[in-house]
Amino acid sequence: MRDIINETAFENHIRKDILNDIISENKSYKLFNFKKAVDVLIAKNGANPELYFLEIKYHKKNHGRLGFGQAEGKGFQPELLKDKTDYFENNLRWI
Repeated sequence: MRDIINETAFENHIRKDILNDIISENKSYKLFNFKKAVDVLIAKNGANPELYFLEIKYHKKNHGRLGFGQAEGKGFQPELLKDKTDYFENNLRWI
């Protein structure tokens, strides 16, 4: 990968180098720029509208772990993993 040294750089690569090209070719999809719940939110318009959620993680070997959520295992991400809500099981992907 090209000069990807942290999670922000990895997210930028996914968003700018991959998703922008794919989504710009199909006008029924919209890539949102805000990050309130997940790193990437994609909306599909049309007869069967949908939302797709991408959560991007970057592992650094020296950290020895893959961090998510807030301190003490709290926050949106740990809650999603514990709850296993059908919608997010089908429409959320971790990269």
